[in-house]
Amino acid sequence: MMSIVAVVLVGYCLAHPIHDFVEYWTAAHLLTAHQNPYSLGEVFTMEREAGFEQSVPIMLLSPPWALPLIAPIGLINSYALGCLLWMIILIAAVAYSSRLLMDVYFGELRIPEISDTTFYRCLFAFTFYPVLLCLRYAQTAPLMLLGTAGFLYFDKKARPILAGMFMALTLIKPQLLYLVWLALFLRSIQRRQWRILASAAGFVAILSVIALLLDPHSFQQYQELTKTQYLQAYASG
Repeated sequence: MMSIVAVVLVGYCLAHPIHDFVEYWTAAHLLTAHQNPYSLGEVFTMEREAGFEQSVPIMLLSPPWALPLIAPIGLINSYALGCLLWMIILIAAVAYSSRLLMDVYFGELRIPEISDTTFYRCLFAFTFYPVLLCLRYAQTAPLMLLGTAGFLYFDKKARPILAGMFMALTLIKPQLLYLVWLALFLRSIQRRQWRILASAAGFVAILSVIALLLDPHSFQQYQELTKTQYLQAYASG
């Protein structure tokens, strides 16, 4: 079974898929080349070279603190190999998220071929079709799933530092889970416990510092992108 999955995965990456991965590939290579990963012109030129055929580029709309998470892709020259590495990371994120969520909600309940082994607990999330669709398009949602699952798991274990670090991953796309952050903030006020928020803020600060070391103008470049008409066409970002 695992060998079949590996063959399908390698074959998919060798097919040079031009989906969301092309934006991470392009931004990462511009970043490591000390160029602007948020430049519409530079991104469009590089995406065209990668085989992108649309009339409007796919831009990385995540804030600069997400740049260190994709930067390793910029060290790989082969598009297929970079795609393979990215897919492995996303699949691992979904599998570990599935394990954590099953541990949170199933606990010691053992159902044959569903929750009785760690392996099955890792596979459970893959039975949800949108997960497979997300992997097909190589989106960053699995990393946000990992952040949410890790937060729930370690919060239940009363380990606020780890809970905050995992929760910080959801800030890759802050607009998607802002209500969760609002609830967490209100809960922190109610309980007068701030370690989760402090841990998340510290983790984001570390990522931001790394982003500034890689590109000292990254926050300015991101701000310039948000002022363009691009966001009018892609309001979700």
